[in-house]
Amino acid sequence: MKKLLSLALACCAALLVSTGCGGAPQLDGLDNYSGVITLDGEPLAGASITLVPTTVGPRGAGAMSDDKGKFVFQTLQAGDGVAPGEYKVTVTKTHWEDAYTEEEQKILNESGGKRHAEVFPDRPEPTAVSDIPEYYKSADMSGLTLSLPEGGAKDLKIELSSEE
Repeated sequence: MKKLLSLALACCAALLVSTGCGGAPQLDGLDNYSGVITLDGEPLAGASITLVPTTVGPRGAGAMSDDKGKFVFQTLQAGDGVAPGEYKVTVTKTHWEDAYTEEEQKILNESGGKRHAEVFPDRPEPTAVSDIPEYYKSADMSGLTLSLPEGGAKDLKIELSSEE
C-alpha cells in the first residue's frame, strides 16, 4: 500500500512540474506584435484594443495604447505575444461624465454596499461615454481586421475615423 501511495504521489508531482505548477501559464507559438493606433491621423491614447480570432484555434488577445498611441498585444500576460493568424479587431475608449471625486468615492466605498441613489440622491450618476464611434466596439461591425504574419511585426497600424 505504501508503494502504491508513493507511486501516486510521485506521478502527481511529475504532472505538476511538467504543467508548470506555480508559474504563470505559457502558450506555445506566440509572436510579438506591436504598432500604433490613430483616430483621424492622430495618436489615440488610452484605447483598449481586442483581437478576435476568425478561425478556431488561436486565442484572442488585447492591448492598451499609451499616450503616443503605441500598443503591444498580449494573450495571457504582458510580453507573451499573440498567435499568428487572421483577427477581427475591436476598439473602445471611454471617459466618465459626472465622475466621482475622491471624497465621493470614499463615501460610496464606506456606505456598506448602498447604491448611488441612496448615498447621493441629488447627484447625477457617473456615465461612461465613448470617445470614438460606437461601431468600433463590435467585431462584426468595426470593419477592422489584422493579418498577423509568422514571426511577429512591430509596425502594425490601426487607423480609425471619427466619421460615422
